[in-house]
Amino acid sequence: MNQKMLFIYNPHAGKARLKSELSDILDLYVRNGWDVNVHPTQFSGDATQFVAKRAHEFDLVVCSGGDGTIDEVVEGMTRSQKRIPIGYIPTGTVNDFASSLGLPKDIHEAAAAIVDAVPFPCDIGTFNGRHFNYVAAFGLFTEVSYSTPQDVKNVLGKTAYLLEAAKEVLKMHTYHMKVVTEDRVVEGDYVYGSISNSHSVAGLPVPFHRVDLADGLMEMILIKKPEPFRFWSMLEAMISGTPDPEWFDVLRGSRFEITCEAPVRWTLDGEYGGTEQQIIIAVDPKAVDLMVPKPELELEAAKQTPQLPETTDPTTNQ
Repeated sequence: MNQKMLFIYNPHAGKARLKSELSDILDLYVRNGWDVNVHPTQFSGDATQFVAKRAHEFDLVVCSGGDGTIDEVVEGMTRSQKRIPIGYIPTGTVNDFASSLGLPKDIHEAAAAIVDAVPFPCDIGTFNGRHFNYVAAFGLFTEVSYSTPQDVKNVLGKTAYLLEAAKEVLKMHTYHMKVVTEDRVVEGDYVYGSISNSHSVAGLPVPFHRVDLADGLMEMILIKKPEPFRFWSMLEAMISGTPDPEWFDVLRGSRFEITCEAPVRWTLDGEYGGTEQQIIIAVDPKAVDLMVPKPELELEAAKQTPQLPETTDPTTNQ
C-alpha cells in the first residue's frame, strides 16, 4: 500500500513560482510511491487549521511557501498531538529557516531531496505559549516582512523589503526593556531585538560561533540606538556579524523573560505576532521532525555561520 502524503502549499508565495512546477513535483512523488492529497491554502491560518485536523491521516506532510507557510504547518502539527514528519519546499522571498536546515534553493531540487530525506528533530520556540519556528523579533525593520504588500513582493522580491526597510530608518524608535535568562540580566534602550534558532535572520548572519538547531538553546541579539551619524557603521557591523558591545547585547539561553516599559509590537517568523509588554520566550526542544537532506547536524548552512574570535564569545557570562 502506498504511503499517504499531504501536500499543502501557498499559491501566492514568492512570485507564485510553484504554480508552473506543481504538476512535475506531484508526478515525482506519485512515481516514488506516494498517494498525494493536495491542499492550496485559502486564507491566513488555513494551513494550521487543516494540518491540526487532518495530520493523523498521513505519513508525511510536505508544504511549499515562505516562512509563514512552514510556521503555520508546524503550529498545526503541534496542535494535532501527532508527530508526522514535515518536508519543506521553500518558495518565499528570503527563506531563512530553509537555509538553516540546509535545504536546496531550487524548487525541483528541494522537492526531490524530500524523497530521500531523513527526519531531523528540531527545536522550536514558544512566545507566551504560542509556537514559532525560528525567530521572534521587534523593532527596526521587523515589520517590513508583513507590512510589504504581497503583490509588491511578488514583483520586486527582496528589493521590496529593501525599499520598505529604507523608510524605517527615518522613524527609528527606541524600546526600553529588561531581559532575564538563566545566567544573564541585561537592561537598556534598544532599536531592535531578536531571539532566534537560525543561522540567519532576514538574510543576515547571527553573530554566534555556532548555532545548533537541536541544542535546546536560542540566541538573542539586542541592538542599542546609535548616534544618527553612526547608524550606517552599526548596520555594517550587523551585516558582517560582528557584535561590537558598543552597539550590541548578545545572549544565549533556553528561556528569556522580557519586561518592556511599554507594549511592543513583535514579529514571529516574519508575521505579526501581537503587541506585548510582558513576554516569556522558551525553547520547545526537538518538538517537530523536519525532513532534511543530511542525517547529521552538519548542515550546509552551519558552514556559513560567521566565526568570531574566542575572546569575543557573546555567550560568556558577564
